[in-house]
Amino acid sequence: NIVFSQLVGRLLNMASERLVIGIAGPTCSGKSSLAHALRDHLTSVESAAVSCLLLHLDDFYKPSDQLSQVNLEEDTYEDWDSPQCFDMSAVIRTLEQAVESVVICEGLFAAYPPLLEHLSGVVLLRVCKEVCLERRLRRDLWLRDHQIYFHRHAWTMWCEYGTLQETHVTARGLPTIRLDSRAHTIEEMLGEVCSVFSDYLLPSLTTVHDDD
Repeated sequence: NIVFSQLVGRLLNMASERLVIGIAGPTCSGKSSLAHALRDHLTSVESAAVSCLLLHLDDFYKPSDQLSQVNLEEDTYEDWDSPQCFDMSAVIRTLEQAVESVVICEGLFAAYPPLLEHLSGVVLLRVCKEVCLERRLRRDLWLRDHQIYFHRHAWTMWCEYGTLQETHVTARGLPTIRLDSRAHTIEEMLGEVCSVFSDYLLPSLTTVHDDD
């Protein structure tokens, strides 16, 4: 892991570039936990600490009066689970104005166009529907009496747009890590992210060194 921080620091210092990592996945799949672990790692290694900004897509929901309404049987819900409920323009503006060397953006659709075009690499987390529901029921108490929203909207939106997001990521050809968060601890996922992105950064560092 220290090697990854050293590579990031050396490349960014030499090439004056910025690394932007998107961490996407279904609700309650461990995105925030992994993002915090990666941010803490990058900023805490004494020999290679780099400046890092962590963006949570959840901080960029559109105002309630701009959210679509979802009618399910006798109840109406606001849509909190599709790409359209996020103000992607505001996310991109914040990213472009950032002065940090590394930006980590995490959220349901953190690798969905047009945000995808601004990423250097992607982490796609996976977890099954049953685990997602169990975790979300623990987090969102209101959902316990409204599980229809999860079954008929939240998970449906993920199946549709999550699949589309993965298709876009594949077509983009960015370095991509796919992890089942139920099968790995946060520490294991952090190690995998650092290892894969180290392999990605090494050729760039060599190129920059050769150009000098």
